[in-house]
Amino acid sequence: MGRTLGHGSRWVCALVGLVTAAGCGGSVSFPEASGGSAAGSGGGAGSCGAGRSSSVPEVEITSPTSGAFVDGFLHLAARLDGEERYLVIAIQDGAGYVVATPDALLGPANLAPAGGGSHARIRISDGATWLDVIDTSAPANPVLQKSVPVDGSVPPAWQGTFTTVGDRLLTCLALEPETDAVLVAVPLTGEAPPEKLADGGNEPCTGWFGEEATGTALGSTWLSWKDGGYLAIFDASSKPVAQLADYNYSPDGIHAYGSVVSAATDGRRIVFDIGNDSRFFLYAMESGDATITHTWFGLDGPKKLLGVVEASAYVATASGVHVFDVSTIPETVPVDDWPTPLLDDHADIALGEGLATLVAADSQRLLLTDATGRAYLVPVHPSGPVAPMKFYRGPPPASGKACD
Repeated sequence: MGRTLGHGSRWVCALVGLVTAAGCGGSVSFPEASGGSAAGSGGGAGSCGAGRSSSVPEVEITSPTSGAFVDGFLHLAARLDGEERYLVIAIQDGAGYVVATPDALLGPANLAPAGGGSHARIRISDGATWLDVIDTSAPANPVLQKSVPVDGSVPPAWQGTFTTVGDRLLTCLALEPETDAVLVAVPLTGEAPPEKLADGGNEPCTGWFGEEATGTALGSTWLSWKDGGYLAIFDASSKPVAQLADYNYSPDGIHAYGSVVSAATDGRRIVFDIGNDSRFFLYAMESGDATITHTWFGLDGPKKLLGVVEASAYVATASGVHVFDVSTIPETVPVDDWPTPLLDDHADIALGEGLATLVAADSQRLLLTDATGRAYLVPVHPSGPVAPMKFYRGPPPASGKACD
Protein backbone atom coordinates (compact mmCIF):
# COMPACT_ATOMS: atom_id res chain seq x y z
CA MET A 1 0.00 0.00 0.00
CA GLY A 2 3.87 -3.69 -3.37
CA ARG A 3 2.32 -0.76 -3.42
CA THR A 4 0.54 -2.77 -1.45
CA LEU A 5 -2.92 -2.86 -1.81
CA GLY A 6 -3.25 -0.01 -4.12
CA HIS A 7 -2.14 1.87 -6.94
CA GLY A 8 1.33 1.89 -8.26
CA SER A 9 3.31 4.63 -6.65
CA ARG A 10 0.21 6.18 -5.05
CA TRP A 11 -1.21 3.66 -2.64
CA VAL A 12 0.51 1.50 -1.00
CA CYS A 13 0.66 1.26 -1.45
CA ALA A 14 0.00 -3.96 -2.02
CA LEU A 15 -1.62 -4.70 0.01
CA VAL A 16 -0.42 -5.79 -1.41
CA GLY A 17 -0.57 -4.72 -4.27
CA LEU A 18 -1.02 -2.58 -1.72
CA VAL A 19 -0.73 -0.07 -0.90
CA THR A 20 -0.74 1.68 -3.05
CA ALA A 21 2.70 3.26 -0.28
CA ALA A 22 1.36 6.14 1.69
CA GLY A 23 3.98 8.71 0.84
CA CYS A 24 2.43 11.09 3.35
CA GLY A 25 3.94 13.21 6.06
CA GLY A 26 2.79 14.49 9.39
CA SER A 27 2.67 12.99 12.82
CA VAL A 28 0.82 9.78 13.57
CA SER A 29 0.99 10.21 17.33
CA PHE A 30 -1.51 12.59 18.89
CA PRO A 31 -1.65 13.07 22.65
CA GLU A 32 -5.11 14.67 22.58
CA ALA A 33 -6.77 11.66 20.93
CA SER A 34 -8.60 9.21 23.15
CA GLY A 35 -10.59 6.05 22.73
CA GLY A 36 -9.61 2.54 21.70
CA SER A 37 -10.90 -0.97 21.13
CA ALA A 38 -10.12 -4.60 21.56
CA ALA A 39 -6.64 -5.84 20.79
CA GLY A 40 -5.83 -5.96 17.13
CA SER A 41 -8.69 -3.70 16.07
CA GLY A 42 -9.30 -0.04 15.46
CA GLY A 43 -9.96 2.46 18.20
CA GLY A 44 -13.46 3.28 19.31
CA ALA A 45 -15.17 5.22 22.04
CA GLY A 46 -15.26 3.53 25.40
CA SER A 47 -11.95 1.66 25.65
CA CYS A 48 -8.44 2.75 26.45
CA GLY A 49 -6.35 1.58 23.47
CA ALA A 50 -5.60 5.12 22.29
CA GLY A 51 -5.29 6.48 25.82
CA ARG A 52 -2.33 7.19 28.09
CA SER A 53 0.12 4.38 28.75
CA SER A 54 1.28 3.99 32.34
CA SER A 55 4.47 2.05 31.66
CA VAL A 56 6.01 2.98 28.29
CA PRO A 57 6.80 6.39 26.73
CA GLU A 58 4.80 7.72 23.83
CA VAL A 59 6.73 8.28 20.58
CA GLU A 60 6.14 10.25 17.43
CA ILE A 61 6.05 8.33 14.16
CA THR A 62 5.92 10.41 10.97
CA SER A 63 5.99 10.01 7.18
CA PRO A 64 4.94 6.37 6.84
CA THR A 65 5.66 5.16 3.30
CA SER A 66 4.89 1.42 3.29
CA GLY A 67 3.90 -1.37 5.59
CA ALA A 68 2.68 -4.94 6.01
CA PHE A 69 1.08 -7.02 8.74
CA VAL A 70 3.18 -10.08 9.59
CA ASP A 71 1.45 -12.54 11.91
CA GLY A 72 -0.31 -9.70 13.71
CA PHE A 73 2.73 -7.42 13.96
CA LEU A 74 2.92 -4.26 11.87
CA HIS A 75 6.13 -3.78 9.90
CA LEU A 76 6.34 -0.12 8.90
CA ALA A 77 8.77 2.12 7.02
CA ALA A 78 8.51 5.55 8.64
CA ARG A 79 10.38 8.17 10.66
CA LEU A 80 10.88 7.60 14.36
CA ASP A 81 12.03 10.71 16.23
CA GLY A 82 12.82 12.26 12.84
CA GLU A 83 15.02 9.40 11.58
CA GLU A 84 14.16 6.97 8.79
CA ARG A 85 13.61 3.56 10.36
CA TYR A 86 12.21 0.12 9.73
CA LEU A 87 9.79 -0.40 12.62
CA VAL A 88 8.29 -3.55 14.08
CA ILE A 89 5.14 -2.64 15.98
CA ALA A 90 3.06 -4.81 18.29
CA ILE A 91 -0.63 -3.92 18.42
CA GLN A 92 -2.63 -4.07 21.63
CA ASP A 93 -5.97 -2.45 22.44
CA GLY A 94 -5.74 -0.34 19.30
CA ALA A 95 -2.35 1.18 20.21
CA GLY A 96 1.05 0.48 18.60
CA TYR A 97 4.20 -0.48 20.52
CA VAL A 98 7.59 -0.22 18.78
CA VAL A 99 9.35 -3.43 19.79
CA ALA A 100 12.21 -3.44 17.25
CA THR A 101 14.02 -1.13 14.83
CA PRO A 102 16.38 -3.46 12.92
CA ASP A 103 19.10 -1.43 11.21
CA ALA A 104 19.76 -4.15 8.62
CA LEU A 105 16.21 -3.85 7.27
CA LEU A 106 16.20 -0.12 6.58
CA GLY A 107 14.11 0.29 3.44
CA PRO A 108 10.56 -0.50 2.30
CA ALA A 109 8.21 -2.54 4.47
CA ASN A 110 5.66 -3.62 1.86
CA LEU A 111 6.69 -7.25 2.15
CA ALA A 112 5.46 -10.18 0.06
CA PRO A 113 5.11 -13.60 1.74
CA ALA A 114 7.79 -16.00 0.54
CA GLY A 115 6.85 -19.19 2.40
CA GLY A 116 8.65 -21.03 5.15
CA GLY A 117 8.44 -18.17 7.63
CA SER A 118 9.97 -15.58 5.32
CA HIS A 119 9.03 -12.51 3.31
CA ALA A 120 10.63 -10.81 0.31
CA ARG A 121 10.92 -7.30 -1.08
CA ILE A 122 12.50 -5.32 -3.87
CA ARG A 123 14.72 -2.54 -2.58
CA ILE A 124 16.23 0.27 -4.65
CA SER A 125 19.47 1.68 -3.24
CA ASP A 126 21.65 4.25 -5.06
CA GLY A 127 20.00 3.26 -8.33
CA ALA A 128 20.75 -0.45 -7.88
CA THR A 129 18.06 -3.13 -7.54
CA TRP A 130 18.20 -5.65 -4.70
CA LEU A 131 16.15 -8.69 -3.78
CA ASP A 132 15.93 -9.07 -0.01
CA VAL A 133 14.65 -12.20 1.72
CA ILE A 134 13.75 -11.64 5.37
CA ASP A 135 13.32 -14.33 8.01
CA THR A 136 10.00 -13.48 9.68
CA SER A 137 9.50 -16.77 11.55
CA ALA A 138 9.79 -14.63 14.69
CA PRO A 139 7.70 -11.67 13.44
CA ALA A 140 8.75 -9.41 16.32
CA ASN A 141 12.41 -9.99 15.51
CA PRO A 142 12.86 -10.15 11.70
CA VAL A 143 16.31 -10.92 10.35
CA LEU A 144 17.73 -10.18 6.89
CA GLN A 145 18.37 -13.64 5.48
CA LYS A 146 19.92 -12.65 2.16
CA SER A 147 20.32 -9.63 -0.07
CA VAL A 148 20.99 -10.35 -3.75
CA PRO A 149 21.69 -7.81 -6.52
CA VAL A 150 19.31 -7.99 -9.48
CA ASP A 151 20.61 -7.07 -12.92
CA GLY A 152 18.35 -4.39 -14.38
CA SER A 153 16.38 -1.37 -13.24
CA VAL A 154 12.81 -0.97 -12.02
CA PRO A 155 10.94 2.04 -13.49
CA PRO A 156 9.92 4.58 -10.82
CA ALA A 157 6.21 3.90 -11.34
CA TRP A 158 6.72 0.21 -10.53
CA GLN A 159 9.27 0.35 -7.72
CA GLY A 160 6.73 -0.46 -5.01
CA THR A 161 4.95 -3.18 -6.99
CA PHE A 162 6.18 -6.76 -6.68
CA THR A 163 4.63 -10.09 -5.71
CA THR A 164 5.66 -13.63 -4.98
CA VAL A 165 4.37 -16.73 -6.74
CA GLY A 166 5.82 -19.98 -5.44
CA ASP A 167 9.57 -19.66 -5.09
CA ARG A 168 9.87 -16.63 -7.38
CA LEU A 169 9.42 -12.89 -7.02
CA LEU A 170 7.68 -11.03 -9.86
CA THR A 171 8.61 -7.46 -10.69
CA CYS A 172 8.85 -5.05 -13.64
CA LEU A 173 12.44 -4.79 -14.80
CA ALA A 174 14.31 -3.09 -17.65
CA LEU A 175 16.98 -5.69 -18.38
CA GLU A 176 19.13 -3.37 -20.47
CA PRO A 177 19.67 0.42 -20.42
CA GLU A 178 17.22 2.40 -22.56
CA THR A 179 14.83 -0.56 -22.94
CA ASP A 180 11.23 -1.01 -21.83
CA ALA A 181 10.54 -2.83 -18.60
CA VAL A 182 9.10 -6.35 -18.81
CA LEU A 183 7.55 -8.59 -16.20
CA VAL A 184 10.19 -10.98 -14.89
CA ALA A 185 10.44 -13.75 -12.31
CA VAL A 186 13.46 -13.65 -9.99
CA PRO A 187 14.24 -16.87 -8.07
CA LEU A 188 14.12 -16.22 -4.33
CA THR A 189 17.33 -18.19 -4.04
CA GLY A 190 19.08 -15.53 -6.12
CA GLU A 191 20.90 -18.29 -7.97
CA ALA A 192 19.56 -17.55 -11.46
CA PRO A 193 19.04 -14.41 -13.55
CA PRO A 194 15.57 -12.88 -14.03
CA GLU A 195 13.34 -14.73 -16.49
CA LYS A 196 11.04 -12.86 -18.86
CA LEU A 197 7.41 -13.82 -18.43
CA ALA A 198 6.03 -11.92 -21.42
CA ASP A 199 7.17 -10.30 -24.64
CA GLY A 200 5.59 -7.78 -27.00
CA GLY A 201 2.23 -6.16 -26.39
CA ASN A 202 0.87 -8.75 -23.97
CA GLU A 203 2.88 -7.21 -21.16
CA PRO A 204 1.75 -5.69 -17.82
CA CYS A 205 4.75 -3.40 -17.35
CA THR A 206 4.75 -1.52 -20.66
CA GLY A 207 3.46 -3.36 -23.74
CA TRP A 208 0.67 -1.35 -25.33
CA PHE A 209 0.90 1.13 -22.46
CA GLY A 210 4.38 2.43 -23.20
CA GLU A 211 6.41 4.17 -20.53
CA GLU A 212 3.27 5.76 -19.05
CA ALA A 213 2.13 2.46 -17.54
CA THR A 214 1.60 2.01 -13.85
CA GLY A 215 -0.27 -0.56 -11.83
CA THR A 216 -0.56 -2.83 -8.84
CA ALA A 217 -0.54 -6.55 -8.17
CA LEU A 218 -1.25 -9.33 -5.71
CA GLY A 219 0.22 -12.76 -6.29
CA SER A 220 -0.29 -13.69 -9.93
CA THR A 221 -2.97 -11.01 -10.49
CA TRP A 222 -1.42 -8.00 -12.21
CA LEU A 223 -3.24 -4.80 -13.17
CA SER A 224 -1.99 -2.04 -15.47
CA TRP A 225 -3.34 1.29 -16.62
CA LYS A 226 -2.35 4.67 -17.98
CA ASP A 227 -3.89 8.10 -18.27
CA GLY A 228 -6.14 8.38 -21.27
CA GLY A 229 -8.61 5.60 -20.52
CA TYR A 230 -6.86 2.26 -20.93
CA LEU A 231 -6.55 -0.57 -18.44
CA ALA A 232 -5.75 -4.28 -18.57
CA ILE A 233 -5.88 -7.33 -16.30
CA PHE A 234 -3.30 -10.13 -16.41
CA ASP A 235 -2.84 -13.59 -14.94
CA ALA A 236 0.86 -14.22 -14.34
CA SER A 237 0.48 -17.71 -12.88
CA SER A 238 2.11 -19.28 -15.94
CA LYS A 239 4.37 -18.35 -18.83
CA PRO A 240 3.55 -16.53 -21.02
CA VAL A 241 1.47 -14.11 -19.01
CA ALA A 242 -2.20 -14.20 -20.05
CA GLN A 243 -4.10 -10.97 -20.64
CA LEU A 244 -7.62 -11.69 -19.37
CA ALA A 245 -9.40 -8.44 -20.07
CA ASP A 246 -8.89 -4.84 -21.07
CA TYR A 247 -10.90 -1.66 -21.47
CA ASN A 248 -10.13 1.17 -23.87
CA TYR A 249 -12.46 4.09 -23.30
CA SER A 250 -12.58 7.88 -23.49
CA PRO A 251 -12.16 9.25 -19.94
CA ASP A 252 -13.50 12.70 -20.88
CA GLY A 253 -15.95 11.69 -23.61
CA ILE A 254 -19.72 11.51 -23.46
CA HIS A 255 -19.70 9.40 -20.29
CA ALA A 256 -16.83 11.31 -18.62
CA TYR A 257 -15.73 8.32 -16.55
CA GLY A 258 -12.30 9.74 -15.76
CA SER A 259 -8.94 8.00 -15.97
CA VAL A 260 -7.95 5.25 -13.55
CA VAL A 261 -6.38 6.70 -10.42
CA SER A 262 -5.90 3.46 -8.46
CA ALA A 263 -6.95 -0.16 -8.26
CA ALA A 264 -7.02 -2.93 -5.69
CA THR A 265 -7.56 -6.67 -5.63
CA ASP A 266 -7.83 -9.58 -3.24
CA GLY A 267 -6.69 -11.89 -6.03
CA ARG A 268 -10.26 -12.71 -7.15
CA ARG A 269 -12.13 -9.41 -7.20
CA ILE A 270 -10.66 -6.30 -8.81
CA VAL A 271 -11.90 -2.74 -8.33
CA PHE A 272 -10.67 0.20 -10.40
CA ASP A 273 -11.12 3.71 -8.98
CA ILE A 274 -11.60 6.11 -11.87
CA GLY A 275 -11.87 9.32 -9.88
CA ASN A 276 -15.63 9.51 -10.40
CA ASP A 277 -17.93 10.38 -7.49
CA SER A 278 -20.28 7.50 -8.32
CA ARG A 279 -18.83 5.04 -10.81
CA PHE A 280 -16.14 2.39 -10.33
CA PHE A 281 -15.07 -0.54 -12.51
CA LEU A 282 -15.25 -4.13 -11.24
CA TYR A 283 -13.95 -7.48 -12.49
CA ALA A 284 -14.15 -11.08 -11.30
CA MET A 285 -11.08 -13.17 -12.14
CA GLU A 286 -13.10 -16.35 -12.69
CA SER A 287 -15.67 -14.68 -14.97
CA GLY A 288 -13.85 -15.21 -18.25
CA ASP A 289 -15.20 -11.85 -19.41
CA ALA A 290 -13.08 -9.89 -21.86
CA THR A 291 -14.06 -6.54 -20.39
CA ILE A 292 -15.03 -5.05 -17.04
CA THR A 293 -18.29 -4.27 -15.25
CA HIS A 294 -19.46 -0.79 -14.24
CA THR A 295 -20.72 -0.42 -10.69
CA TRP A 296 -22.00 2.31 -8.39
CA PHE A 297 -20.85 2.83 -4.81
CA GLY A 298 -23.82 4.83 -3.62
CA LEU A 299 -22.38 7.45 -1.30
CA ASP A 300 -22.60 11.22 -1.55
CA GLY A 301 -19.58 13.31 -2.45
CA PRO A 302 -15.99 12.47 -3.36
CA LYS A 303 -14.78 8.99 -2.51
CA LYS A 304 -11.56 7.03 -2.79
CA LEU A 305 -10.88 3.32 -3.06
CA LEU A 306 -8.65 2.09 -0.24
CA GLY A 307 -8.41 -1.64 -0.81
CA VAL A 308 -10.14 -4.96 -1.38
CA VAL A 309 -9.99 -7.57 1.38
CA GLU A 310 -11.77 -10.93 1.08
CA ALA A 311 -14.34 -9.70 -1.47
CA SER A 312 -15.09 -6.48 0.42
CA ALA A 313 -14.17 -3.10 -1.07
CA TYR A 314 -13.17 -0.34 1.37
CA VAL A 315 -13.98 3.19 0.28
CA ALA A 316 -13.07 6.44 2.05
CA THR A 317 -15.32 9.48 2.12
CA ALA A 318 -14.97 12.73 4.05
CA SER A 319 -16.83 11.16 6.96
CA GLY A 320 -15.06 7.81 7.21
CA VAL A 321 -14.67 4.37 5.67
CA HIS A 322 -17.51 2.34 4.13
CA VAL A 323 -17.54 -1.31 3.08
CA PHE A 324 -19.13 -2.77 -0.06
CA ASP A 325 -19.77 -6.42 -0.80
CA VAL A 326 -18.21 -7.28 -4.17
CA SER A 327 -18.38 -11.06 -3.75
CA THR A 328 -20.91 -11.53 -6.54
CA ILE A 329 -21.57 -9.84 -9.85
CA PRO A 330 -25.19 -10.23 -11.04
CA GLU A 331 -25.65 -11.55 -14.55
CA THR A 332 -29.19 -10.32 -15.19
CA VAL A 333 -29.11 -6.75 -13.87
CA PRO A 334 -27.97 -4.06 -16.35
CA VAL A 335 -24.51 -3.09 -15.18
CA ASP A 336 -25.24 0.64 -15.05
CA ASP A 337 -28.27 0.03 -12.80
CA TRP A 338 -26.52 -2.16 -10.29
CA PRO A 339 -25.75 -0.57 -6.92
CA THR A 340 -23.28 -2.74 -5.04
CA PRO A 341 -24.96 -3.42 -1.69
CA LEU A 342 -23.58 -1.37 1.16
CA LEU A 343 -22.82 -3.44 4.25
CA ASP A 344 -23.71 -2.18 7.68
CA ASP A 345 -19.98 -1.92 8.39
CA HIS A 346 -18.62 1.60 8.61
CA ALA A 347 -15.82 3.44 10.43
CA ASP A 348 -16.72 6.98 11.45
CA ILE A 349 -13.65 9.20 10.99
CA ALA A 350 -13.58 12.91 10.18
CA LEU A 351 -11.23 12.52 7.20
CA GLY A 352 -12.28 15.71 5.43
CA GLU A 353 -11.43 16.53 1.83
CA GLY A 354 -8.05 14.75 2.01
CA LEU A 355 -9.79 11.39 2.53
CA ALA A 356 -7.32 8.61 3.42
CA THR A 357 -4.53 6.36 2.13
CA LEU A 358 -4.08 2.66 2.79
CA VAL A 359 -0.70 1.67 4.23
CA ALA A 360 -1.24 -2.01 5.10
CA ALA A 361 -4.04 -4.56 5.39
CA ASP A 362 -4.63 -8.15 6.38
CA SER A 363 -7.71 -10.30 7.00
CA GLN A 364 -8.44 -8.51 10.30
CA ARG A 365 -7.66 -4.81 9.85
CA LEU A 366 -6.52 -1.95 7.67
CA LEU A 367 -3.97 0.70 8.61
CA LEU A 368 -4.86 4.09 7.12
CA THR A 369 -3.39 7.56 7.25
CA ASP A 370 -5.33 10.75 6.70
CA ALA A 371 -4.05 13.83 4.86
CA THR A 372 -2.35 15.13 8.02
CA GLY A 373 -0.54 11.84 8.64
CA ARG A 374 -2.65 10.54 11.53
CA ALA A 375 -2.91 6.75 11.57
CA TYR A 376 -6.11 4.78 12.06
CA LEU A 377 -6.45 1.06 12.66
CA VAL A 378 -9.76 0.04 11.10
CA PRO A 379 -11.21 -3.46 11.64
CA VAL A 380 -12.40 -5.27 8.51
CA HIS A 381 -15.87 -5.14 10.07
CA PRO A 382 -15.97 -1.67 11.64
CA SER A 383 -19.04 -0.47 13.49
CA GLY A 384 -18.68 3.09 14.68
CA PRO A 385 -16.10 5.74 15.61
CA VAL A 386 -12.40 4.99 15.15
CA ALA A 387 -9.87 7.21 16.95
CA PRO A 388 -6.30 7.98 15.78
CA MET A 389 -3.68 5.48 16.91
CA LYS A 390 -1.10 6.28 19.52
CA PHE A 391 2.39 4.80 19.49
CA TYR A 392 4.73 3.88 22.34
CA ARG A 393 8.32 2.68 22.65
CA GLY A 394 8.72 -0.75 24.21
CA PRO A 395 6.58 -3.86 24.62
CA PRO A 396 2.87 -3.66 25.43
CA PRO A 397 1.94 -3.64 29.11
CA ALA A 398 1.70 -7.16 30.52
CA SER A 399 -1.78 -6.46 31.80
CA GLY A 400 -3.10 -6.24 28.22
CA LYS A 401 -4.23 -2.69 28.80
CA ALA A 402 -2.66 0.37 27.21
CA CYS A 403 -3.79 2.84 29.85
CA ASP A 404 -4.48 3.27 33.54
